Amino acid sequence: MKKLFLLLTATALALPALAQTERGTTMIGLSTGNLNYSHESKGNNYFSAALYPSVGRFVVDNLALGATLNLGYDRTSSQYRLSSATQREVEYGIAPFARYYFIGQGKHRLFAEAGVDFSRRQMRYNTSSPGQPDYGQKGSQNSIGWHGALGYNYFLTPNAALEASVGYYRGRSEYNAGGPYPYYWEQRSDNALKVRVGFTVFLPSGTTAQ
Repeated sequence: MKKLFLLLTATALALPALAQTERGTTMIGLSTGNLNYSHESKGNNYFSAALYPSVGRFVVDNLALGATLNLGYDRTSSQYRLSSATQREVEYGIAPFARYYFIGQGKHRLFAEAGVDFSRRQMRYNTSSPGQPDYGQKGSQNSIGWHGALGYNYFLTPNAALEASVGYYRGRSEYNAGGPYPYYWEQRSDNALKVRVGFTVFLPSGTTAQ
């Protein structure tokens, strides 16, 4: 990820100083979120992280259409008196979006974003006990929903900006438990307030550069 940030920065520094959100400009970004880590003395540990690479194009001045890839990972490990358990979850999906810049100029720009979210989560649960065979169970979860977010860009150069956003995400999930219950399905609603931070590069088109 560090190499990707350096590549985006070097690309932005080589670009001419142009209006960032003009029609024809391409927007390439990488954000992170859902960063959590906890460790308990009893042996319980939790870690989660997510990456959100995105690309968009301004179809008119200040309005961009694009898509974000949602890539997430969660790991929970628990230590009991006579057993231990580990649960791992991998999430991947895509979120088409529309983003509009409505306030600011120069180094400071505010935007609003709305989109739909499609994702799939793969889950694996394992337990281990002395003298007993290990037990494993798999499951999957499909989700569809929508989001609305407000964000801020601080431009380090005319074409490269730090980015932060806070958004409300609402969806509906369908869970399929594997193992001894391969046909068990559960539907539930998901609601979350998420904060993301990252870096975005604005690449002008040939017409814009001229």
